[in-house]
Amino acid sequence: MQYLISAREIILCAVVFESPAILERSGVGSRKVLAAANIPVLYELPGVGENLQDHLNCSLSCETEDDIPTRDEALRNPEEQKAALLEYERSHTGRLSEGSAYSFAFTPLQMLETSSETQELAEKVKYWVEKESNPSLQTQYSVIQKTIESPNEATATTFMLRSQRHRDTDSLPKDTPPFVNGNYVTVAAMLAHPFSRGSCHISSDPSHPPVIKFNYLSHPLDMEILARHLRLIERLFQQPTFTAITKPKGNRLPRSFPYPISSLEDAKKILPINAATNYHPSSTCSMMREDLGGVVDEWLGVYGTKNVRVCDASVLPIIPRGNILTAVYAFAEKAAEMICREEESSL
Repeated sequence: MQYLISAREIILCAVVFESPAILERSGVGSRKVLAAANIPVLYELPGVGENLQDHLNCSLSCETEDDIPTRDEALRNPEEQKAALLEYERSHTGRLSEGSAYSFAFTPLQMLETSSETQELAEKVKYWVEKESNPSLQTQYSVIQKTIESPNEATATTFMLRSQRHRDTDSLPKDTPPFVNGNYVTVAAMLAHPFSRGSCHISSDPSHPPVIKFNYLSHPLDMEILARHLRLIERLFQQPTFTAITKPKGNRLPRSFPYPISSLEDAKKILPINAATNYHPSSTCSMMREDLGGVVDEWLGVYGTKNVRVCDASVLPIIPRGNILTAVYAFAEKAAEMICREEESSL
């Protein structure tokens, strides 16, 4: 099916997966992708749909003393869940009106690791950044490297939940219950600036949904940095504030690794089975120079076009360290101001 849209200017706000797909269906994108979908190339722009990034998190949970209130009973009780849903639908109050996490910290590894651990990581980052031959990734990685080397820049967001959390169901028998008994406190780390890159492209049948590949943990540094943050969480669990509320020999989660972390290798074993997305996809129409794989310029204009812009999370070249929503609001407001100013000057 084809659509013809006639307008003085078109602003794509179809978000990270559909904005590049619309460009590709319109003949703007990688020659290889368009050829596979039998779409004529109007302008070859290989960066369309590339550079996909997302925030990945992983957590550890400890069983608390029985008198510590958590949200675990609500997770296990279908009737309580139903009542909470009805209350929220009626008055937007109750459990479902609460956020899942309340305590957040932007955490720099350098602040909390030993000097030898910091030096070891710096050497590994230097090795992988210098090894990268792709000019676009080399440029992006150099920016991320500076944040890792700074004691004032967060390498992860650490947050706490008043409930159990485990994502390892796929590694357990099919009849394993979704939740376990007991009350739990969970601390998770969300990787601030991943090195791994994915993609989002139309399939060979353009009427089908885009093919999304996140490639989580495909870069060794993501595994290394996130594992170090899990090690920090384990150290946090050994501090008096947590030992005062957790059972000395209580259960640990994830269920497939119910032991305290004693090494980085332990942490790296947990990541593939217990990591989860924070639902912050970005960067598939990145604002970069065209020769570096960029899709839009500093005015949000799509290279090779005269009147097409993209204005959504896909234009972020490097994912922000926290929730991307604030950044999207900020540049969307700036874009609206810029576009209005251009319109006024043309009158």
